[in-house]
Amino acid sequence: MRWFKRSDWLPLSNAKAQVEFWEKDLVLAEEYLTYVKTFEGKGLSRYETILKIALRDIETSKKELMKAKEKLQETIDRDGIDG
Repeated sequence: MRWFKRSDWLPLSNAKAQVEFWEKDLVLAEEYLTYVKTFEGKGLSRYETILKIALRDIETSKKELMKAKEKLQETIDRDGIDG
């Protein structure tokens, strides 16, 4: 089966890579939020804006990770792979 960019399915290696990417992205987003919180109460003029961006980044990472895991499961089911 050939894969094209317009395909609605992914090869197994691509599906695994997407899950790995979003897992790492989530870790980095959480670390960034921890860093941002170190500036709380220090008079940073745009602190609230930066905090919202950091929180939104975590939400995005979680949402995309969930989608990537679903796509990986679809790929595993489609290819008949055990685990």
